[in-house]
Amino acid sequence: MTDHSYLGARAAGLARSLGGLVRGAASRGPDDSLDSRMGAALLAGLAGFLLRGPLLAMMAAAFVWARPAFRQRRLRAIRLAAIESALPECVDLFRLAIGAGHSIHQVIDVVVPHLPALIAPTFVEVRRRSRLGMRLGDALDPLDELGDSFRPLASALRSSAFDGVPLSSSLERVAADARLVRRRHAEERARKLPVRLLFPLVTCILPAFGLLTVVPLLVASLPSLSF
Repeated sequence: MTDHSYLGARAAGLARSLGGLVRGAASRGPDDSLDSRMGAALLAGLAGFLLRGPLLAMMAAAFVWARPAFRQRRLRAIRLAAIESALPECVDLFRLAIGAGHSIHQVIDVVVPHLPALIAPTFVEVRRRSRLGMRLGDALDPLDELGDSFRPLASALRSSAFDGVPLSSSLERVAADARLVRRRHAEERARKLPVRLLFPLVTCILPAFGLLTVVPLLVASLPSLSF
C-alpha cells in the first residue's frame, strides 16, 4: 500500500469513526455512508476553522456535506440523458420484433439480448418477473426506474399487455416522439456550446495567440525604440 492510499484509508477511517460518534449521540441507527459523510464534513469544518475561522469552517463543512448529493444527482442526470438518447433505437428493436410476428409476451425475450447495456438489466428483471408467473403488465413496473423519457414506451407495452391494444401503431408514435425529443435536446446542447467554449477561448487560445504574434513583434521592435 502506498503512502497516499494509506493516508486516505486512515482519513476515511477517522471520518467514519467521528461520524459514528455523532450519530450515536443523536441516537440514530447504523449507517456507514452517513457516518463517513458526517465525519468528513466535521473534519473539513475543523480544518477550515483552524485555517481561517468560523466562516471558512462553515463553508468547508457545507461543501463536503453537500458534495455526495450533488455528485449523485449529476450521475443520475447523466444516466437519464444516456437512456433518453438510446430510447429511439430501443423502440425500433421492439418494432422489428412486433413486425416479425412476435406477440407482446414474446417480444421481450427477443429484444433483451440486443438492448444497450444501460437498459438491458431492467428488461431482464421484467423477463424474470414474467417467468415467475407475474402478469406481464405488472412485471413492467421496473421500467419506471428508467425515468420519464421511458414512460411512453412502458405505457404502450402496458396497454398492449392489459387491454390488447395493437403495439405497432403505438410504437410508431413513441419512436417519432423520442427522435423529436432527442433532436431538440441535441439542438439545445449545440446552442450552449459557444458559451462553454468561451472559457478555454479566453484563458488559453487568446493568451497563446498573443504570445505567438504580439510578443515577438514587441521584442523585435525594442532595439529600435529610443527613450
